[in-house]
Parts: sequence; structure tokens; C-alpha cells
Amino acid sequence: MTWHYNGMRSAKLNTSVQAAMEARSEAHDRLAARDKDAIEEYAKDAVVPDFVEHHVGVGMLREYGQRQDLSPFEIFLHGICPGGSCSSGGEKGAGERFLAVWRERACSGCRYRVTGPKFLPGIQNRINNLMAELRLAEQRAQEISRTIEEKELQTGKQDKALRTIQRSESRFKNRLSEELAKELKVQKMVQEVREMAFAEGNSADSLLLPVVPGFDPAALGYGFTQVHEFELFHTQVKEMRLLPASVAEVPQGVEAHMKKLLKMVLRVNSLAELTASLPDREETDAFIKIGDVLLERYPEPSEFQQLIEGAVKLDQPTLENVRTEVRAAIASMPKAARQIEFAA
Repeated sequence: MTWHYNGMRSAKLNTSVQAAMEARSEAHDRLAARDKDAIEEYAKDAVVPDFVEHHVGVGMLREYGQRQDLSPFEIFLHGICPGGSCSSGGEKGAGERFLAVWRERACSGCRYRVTGPKFLPGIQNRINNLMAELRLAEQRAQEISRTIEEKELQTGKQDKALRTIQRSESRFKNRLSEELAKELKVQKMVQEVREMAFAEGNSADSLLLPVVPGFDPAALGYGFTQVHEFELFHTQVKEMRLLPASVAEVPQGVEAHMKKLLKMVLRVNSLAELTASLPDREETDAFIKIGDVLLERYPEPSEFQQLIEGAVKLDQPTLENVRTEVRAAIASMPKAARQIEFAA
């Protein structure tokens, strides 16, 4: 089991967040076009983390409303980088020099990032990405520990090379945990802005979201839900498909791990060959849909773990739903590539 930060449980993709992100594209387009009013609106609503010293992002963003000779700024799902650099976004060093953040796009404590209520769904997405990356790091650490134990038991000597890798992984995990902790603090501050708007009688939803036909802002709440790790990884892969801008934020290995877990379920249910011949993209699309089916039927973490272990088997309606999703994936392929058959 793991924790998953969400707005509405993501057994199906967080459609409220998706609607919010898509609806905000027009405002982002105005911002990217350096519309003065849009720039001022984003700067005015910015939330500056109290743990970031020497924050200069808001002032830099406002410069774009006054000058046209500045290099383009970047707009992420979780905020804006107004012409800053990772190489100087960290803490103050000697003299007037600023240090780099600990890695590229370590935005949580960066003195350049501008974020606020309009980026709350993106902050949520980033928190989930950091959680997924931390989970993958934990698994790597466990594998290294097992390898060290086996090798040193065989040789009777300490393996210095593997121990060095182990220490490096430990430092990375610590840094990642710190990054996550900072992003959670940012989220809390942004959430407080939302609550203050309610307390003052203003519409916090209009502050966060533009009006979208058929979209219910009341459905957009935020909090932690304990889920099976498959649900966390499935959600991130699904968001990569539906929100292409999130691809750059998703850690390497997330899609592979989601597929690994789902293949375990297929294997114990004698369905391993079902998707074996699907090309990679079609396989991913099929796995997203199959994941939707399984999470709808087995939403509890403990039950889903039993599904992976084979202690619980898929019932007949679920088996047929899985086959239906694979058929749909096959039907979407070019005719020349349709060479997959399976029993009904």
C-alpha cells in the first residue's frame, strides 16, 4: 500500500482535475502570449512559500508585463519559471552567489517558481509524481540491499562498490523526501488561500477554476487516500495520456512499473498472452483501460494485493470486460498489425 494525493479518488482518472486543466488552457495561452493583464493576474494570485528565502519569481514575472525583450518563460502544470535557472534557484551561497537546486526541476524550494491557486491541480499531480518516484527509489534500495547481502554472504567480504551505490541511493531518497515535504507545504499554503476565500464570502472555485459547462467545482476536493501502489502508478500513466504537459514531470519507470504490476494480475489469471503481441503504445492504452476495470471492481488496497498474489481471482464479468478492452485496443491498430487472437 501507498499514499496517493488526490482530488476525488482516482480509480478512474481524476476527471475534475482534467477538466480544470483543460479549461485553464486559454488563460495559460494569454499568459504565454505575455498578455499584461494575465501576467498581473498570475503575479497577484501567487503564493510565495515561507521557507523559500530570497524569492524573486513574482517580480521577475511582472517584468514580462513591462518588457518585450526578455527570453520566453516556461509554464508547467504546477507553476511558472519566469526566466530563472536551476543553476541558481537554490539557497544563497558565498557573497552574491546562489547555489543550484539539488537537481533539474527541483521546483519545490526554488526561488524562481511562481505558483498559486490556479496551479492546484498541477501541484497535486507533482505530489503524486514525487510519491511514485519515492516508491521506485525505495524498491531500488531494497534490491540493492538484497544484492549486497547475497554477494557478501558468498564472498565473506564487504562489497565496497555496492555499498557506495547504496549510500548514493540513500542520499537520493533523502533529497526526494525533502522535495516532497516542501511541495506538501506549498499545497497546504495554496489550500489555505482557497479556504480564506470561502471565509471572506468569495467564490474560491472561481478563484481556482474558470467556468466550464458540465463541470462541478464542488467535486474538486483535495486530501490523502490510502491506495494500492498500482492505483498511484495507473493514475500517473493515465494523466500522461490525457494531459500531455504532464509527461515531462513523470519519473522514469512509472509506466514500466504500472505494466509490471498489471501483468502479474494477468499472469495469475492465465491471461498473460492476452496483450503479449500488442505494440507498446497500444499495450499502454489497453493497460490503462484494464486498470480502470480492475480498480472499479477491486478498489480496496488489500483486495487488490490479493489479486496480484493470486489469492483472489477475477470473476467472469471482469474477465470479459478485460477481454473487451483488449479487443478495443486491437481494433484501434492499423489492419496490417492485427495479428492477435484469443479465445472468447
